Amino acid sequence: MSAPTTRSKSDIRTRKRHSEAFLRHFDSYLVGSIVQITLTDFVTYDHVQFSPGCNLNMVIGPNGTGKSTIVCAIALGLGGKPDILGRAKEVREFVKKNKERAIIEIELKTEDGTVIIERSFKATSNTSTWKVDGHPTSEKDIRELIQSLNIQVDNLCQFLPQDRVADFAKMEPHQLLVATERAAGSENLLFTHEKLISQGKELKGLEIAFETQAESLASLEKKQALQEELVEKLKEREKHLKEAKILNMAIPWAEYDALQKELQAVNAEKTAVEQELLGREERLKPVTELTKALRTAAHKAKLVVRSAGDTLNRDGLTKVTAAQEAISQNEETERAHGAEVKRAKKSLDEWKVKLDVAHVNSEKAEREVNRLKAELDANGMLDGNGRQGNPENSPEIKQIHQRIEEVMAEAECIRAEANSVVDQKQPLFEEFAICEQQRSRLREELKHSASVANQKLKVLKTYNGVAHQAVEFLRSNHGIQFEKEVFEPICLGISATDPDLAKALESFIGYTRLVSFVTQTPNDYTRLRDVLYDTMHLRVNIVCVENVRTSFRSSIPQEEVERLGFDGVLIDYVKGHPVLLSALMQYTPLADTPINLAGDRNFNFGLVDNHSNIRSYVHGDYSFSVRGAYGSKSTRSEQMRNAQILKLSVDTERQAQLENRMKATEARLTELKGLTGALDAKDKVLRDRYDDLKKQRSDLVTKKREILNRRAVYDRKLVEAESAKDRVHQVTNNMEKAQQRLKDLDAQKQRYSIERAKLAMSFIKRTLETCSLFDKVIQANVDRVQLEAESGDAATVENNANQQNVEIKNLFEQISKKFDDIRRSTKQALNTAKSSVPEGITDSEKEEVVKIKEGKTADELRDQLTRVQARADMLGNTDPRAIEQFEKRKLDIEGAKARQEQSEKEINALKLSMERARNQWEKELESLVKKINDQFSECFNKIGCAGEVKLGRCFRRPNLPATSSELTTGKDDDFEKWRIDILVKFRDNEKLQILNKFRQSGGERAVTTISYLMALQRLSKAPFRVVDEINQGMDPRNERAVHSQMVEIACAPKSSQYFLITPKLLPHLEYHRKMKILTIYNGDHQPEKFDVEGFLRQKKRVKV
Repeated sequence: MSAPTTRSKSDIRTRKRHSEAFLRHFDSYLVGSIVQITLTDFVTYDHVQFSPGCNLNMVIGPNGTGKSTIVCAIALGLGGKPDILGRAKEVREFVKKNKERAIIEIELKTEDGTVIIERSFKATSNTSTWKVDGHPTSEKDIRELIQSLNIQVDNLCQFLPQDRVADFAKMEPHQLLVATERAAGSENLLFTHEKLISQGKELKGLEIAFETQAESLASLEKKQALQEELVEKLKEREKHLKEAKILNMAIPWAEYDALQKELQAVNAEKTAVEQELLGREERLKPVTELTKALRTAAHKAKLVVRSAGDTLNRDGLTKVTAAQEAISQNEETERAHGAEVKRAKKSLDEWKVKLDVAHVNSEKAEREVNRLKAELDANGMLDGNGRQGNPENSPEIKQIHQRIEEVMAEAECIRAEANSVVDQKQPLFEEFAICEQQRSRLREELKHSASVANQKLKVLKTYNGVAHQAVEFLRSNHGIQFEKEVFEPICLGISATDPDLAKALESFIGYTRLVSFVTQTPNDYTRLRDVLYDTMHLRVNIVCVENVRTSFRSSIPQEEVERLGFDGVLIDYVKGHPVLLSALMQYTPLADTPINLAGDRNFNFGLVDNHSNIRSYVHGDYSFSVRGAYGSKSTRSEQMRNAQILKLSVDTERQAQLENRMKATEARLTELKGLTGALDAKDKVLRDRYDDLKKQRSDLVTKKREILNRRAVYDRKLVEAESAKDRVHQVTNNMEKAQQRLKDLDAQKQRYSIERAKLAMSFIKRTLETCSLFDKVIQANVDRVQLEAESGDAATVENNANQQNVEIKNLFEQISKKFDDIRRSTKQALNTAKSSVPEGITDSEKEEVVKIKEGKTADELRDQLTRVQARADMLGNTDPRAIEQFEKRKLDIEGAKARQEQSEKEINALKLSMERARNQWEKELESLVKKINDQFSECFNKIGCAGEVKLGRCFRRPNLPATSSELTTGKDDDFEKWRIDILVKFRDNEKLQILNKFRQSGGERAVTTISYLMALQRLSKAPFRVVDEINQGMDPRNERAVHSQMVEIACAPKSSQYFLITPKLLPHLEYHRKMKILTIYNGDHQPEKFDVEGFLRQKKRVKV
């Protein structure tokens, strides 16, 4: 075991390359392996030199000491660019701070020994200086040398820096195939693949050119075929053009003929309308005279109607109205008399009823007197003369006195027993009231606590909506069975002992942990993750706490905390369930972060910053983090943000106590209700019996009073009997008076009837006279209405005749205007027809014009002209160069056919070449992928999971004409999209799924990455492989299993060199004698001499 050192150059012993130890192990190094690395003023190192082993090299050390710096040195020293590291973008950023120049020296094994490559660069420039074995050289020569040794620092399958680990899972499958070919394939495998991709693109271009040529040839042949017919159609086109000329001359003459005929027709119509208008005016004169005479007669009839109406109103209606009023007055008087008769009859009936009632009351009073007399006599309350005796001596009164005494005695016993029950209930009532008050107080406290919890839940919805949805789901009836209790996000279950500490707690717990769900078993962790991730599609944070603590004390002793000026440690100021506090202890720095609450001005920051066990602390409103990097310590301070969710404090422990006290109080109240209910029932029975006895005594007293009052009742009834007899006589007298009054009213009624008959006869006489006058008025109105109707009819006839005359006049004006317009159009058409005939026209052409227009209208001639011109246009223009173009196109067609045949030969030759290359390449590639799959599957089987590596093909159909059937092979020849698919399964209830950056967790992607790299290890032709902190996301079980496989593969015979960079190791990992552990000791305080071997011997003795 050796260790890189960081001492000064003068203290470093230069390794003797030809020493016995070096020569003994030299043959174990593969060509291209790293034999020695020397760094000067590079990132964290002033000067360091170390020699890695030929197999597995584990580079370990705390964070910030320079492990990843070694990875950067290997990449940059072997010609890599800064961007492959995922860190700085310029090489000058790798020069150590306050230094001018950095130097990287890497010694590589070659076929005939070793070669030293040196790269130096300044802090002020991105230009590098290269040397090989001390001789200056160019970067191009360096790359050729690196390539000859098969070193690929830009291939993630060979060189995987810390900041590029996640890029492996993000790598596209076709990129992974290329990287795998470079890392594990033969020299020709990647070359053939790239050649096939290039030939595929060339083939696609040839196919497109072939289609273009075919389309161009088809277009030329089509044009040639069309031009062959052109000559034959020239004569036919001339014939159509001549016919069109004749039609052009005939159309204006046809239009003139049509207008001439229309002019004659309109002239005849104009004459007829004029005659009709004169006849109508002559026939209208008698109608006008009759209308005037009827209007005069109607006016006279209206005056007669008005005079007759005045006579009717004056002599007829006035007298009839007076007679009618007299009859109405008589009827009103008779109605009033009738009402008086009804009242008299009603009064008589009432007195008859009253007489019957008086007889009944008299008889009833007589019977009651006899009954009371008999009772008094039977009870001995009357003497022989019918007078009242002493009532107390009555047997019935004596018996009532005895019964009252018995009832009062029993009632006194019951009252005493009821008072005893009341005395028993009083302490129960007092205790019940106390419990009621206590329950009210507990409800108020619980209501306040629930209100704060709901407020925290609302804040969580704003803070992290996905976590809020997951909480709502878990609170619903989801039906999921967990082994142990699953806790909602930590922020909902914890609270600060002091609200002022909330922002410090949120700062150091962190956003991720605040919204993390907590499980207590791995199975619950898996079950919850599957439900939320796969079923609900909610990406939330979940942690597992298997070991629940009982003590939550800091690793920093309390006296040390106080000595440094702190009030305590953050974990001391958190309240919550032990499981949640255990999660905070496991996943956050709360247990190791002390706090000074008041922000004391005299606080000794230097003393705290130099303390070895304090990495962070709180001082007032500021958080401080202490980091050790690049050989020195630095402290960063930051003002803490106000708390978002923990400012709402819920004391969960106090809430649980309140709920338990509430349950106990409710139980005691229920018990008290039962006890008081039993006593109430007993008290009710006693009170019901007491009330019954009181009622019995009251009834007895009432009965005694009735007996004592019987004599007074007897005397009163005697008086009532005499009064009833007097009432009978009085009612009889009143009834007789009512009978006499009714007779007088009947006599008066007969006199009213005779008077009404006389008035009716007078009314009838007046009515007949009025009817005669009314008939005269009606006749005068009928005469008036008839004359007015006849006058209206005559006026209507006159108006209609006048309207018709107006319409005819308008029609005559329209026809006259139309006649003038057509006459002008006819003259214009004649001039147009004459001008359409050119000078020098032959007689035969004139005859053709006359002949062609006979029996046809101008529109029909225009349609014929359109058809003739269309036929001529279809035949094309008579271009004199058409023949010349025809011959030239024939030569072009022959040349195009020759070029298409040549393109077809080139396509066939290229496809044949691709088919041969593809057969050999595909066979070799399938063999390589199968070997990788065997190794990869074996790695996954050893850790209890399943994995598979597949070769993915991409199908493409060439775009060729259907006639070229020998070229449409249908092979999957889009070689640029061929790929490697990595499929993994980490749980028994899952199917194999393709690795991507979304589905698998960070730890699962890390396991997949290292397993794939180990699968390449036995097949790879690369001399070394570098993996930086690949194990950070793995759980302990997978990390231990992967480490064992890595040791087995990397330490196997003839295995290539392997660099594994890690800041942490599990205890009791597998070790192999071929492994080399490179432990980095780096910092400001280094001893002058460090005896590594002595330290190891001392450690072994301590173990023993």
